[in-house]
Amino acid sequence: MTTREDGMSGSGKQSWATNMVARGWRNAQPRQVRPLLALRTSATRRRSDGPSATEALGLLNSHRCRRPRHVQASRLPTLAAVNARFHGFHNQHMYHPLLWFEGRAGLLLRSRLRPGRDASATGVVDERRHLLPPLRRRFPHTPLFLRGDAGMATPAVEAKLEAERLSYVLGIGTNRVFKARVAPLVAKAQARYERRGRPVHIRTSFRHRAKSWPHPRRSLVKIAVTAAGLNVRFMVTHRRGRAADLIDWYDDRGTSENWIKELKLDIHADRLSCHRFRANAVRPQLHSVALLLLAYFRRAVLAGTRLATATIGTIRLHLLKVAGRVVRSVRRLWFHLASSWPGQPPFTACHRALARAPA
Repeated sequence: MTTREDGMSGSGKQSWATNMVARGWRNAQPRQVRPLLALRTSATRRRSDGPSATEALGLLNSHRCRRPRHVQASRLPTLAAVNARFHGFHNQHMYHPLLWFEGRAGLLLRSRLRPGRDASATGVVDERRHLLPPLRRRFPHTPLFLRGDAGMATPAVEAKLEAERLSYVLGIGTNRVFKARVAPLVAKAQARYERRGRPVHIRTSFRHRAKSWPHPRRSLVKIAVTAAGLNVRFMVTHRRGRAADLIDWYDDRGTSENWIKELKLDIHADRLSCHRFRANAVRPQLHSVALLLLAYFRRAVLAGTRLATATIGTIRLHLLKVAGRVVRSVRRLWFHLASSWPGQPPFTACHRALARAPA
């Protein structure tokens, strides 16, 4: 085998990875994966060097065992006002995309770019008409559960979820009525913390009917007194079960933050630099396809390897970024690779798995 000074195999004898045929990759198909569900709304910036922040929401689909589904809201800030809108709460020009994710493996089901002034719940009622019917047809005996931040807790969303028999736990903002209801518990928790010097956590619930609600609903309360201070959170739900269990399930929605990071940072879905909104609206669709391809690749091909639970960025860095030389013949494309590199074992395993995949 002839080897050039740059470490790449030459045109002589073949190394293990020399002259790999592109046909083996082209024929690869991911195994069928059962879809679960999740929703996110994400705010989108036009330049990838700006900050990003997210608000979490989530859906849970259970079949024999409960499986989380997530809906998420975040922002993508822009550096200019061109074709974006100024958001007063975030104090910047931004987009506000709506992203639906499956809640177990984080598969992206649907994406929609929205103007920056849209609220977190804008479009949720309309989008659920495109997602729920296919899921219900595919899993007719599987109940769906939704969890989301306070941005989604609007009377319209709650009424539609109940009409669709979709159970939910949604965060809700505090008010003077809620504060008065939990004032004795807050005082009790603070006194206990001062006496014991250890963090105190209280979880309970009560019935409440707001003026905009057609009937009373169950409100969950999470009180935490730690060295960082007092933290009181409220959630609204019509699910049954212990308050502590429902609150713990609601807190698990934080996993969806990592999926947004993969889409924004690893797939660069925040690069929306076109001058027209419609052109920028197409870009998240392309990034969504790329994210899905890599997610299915990780689930179907990388199972059992050290990259089975790796992020998209790690997979791209350690597996896909391989130096090589492409040679085109009349009928084929030849990929001349180095005879050895750190990511060679998983690369070889993936190539063999894809070569065995049905055409």
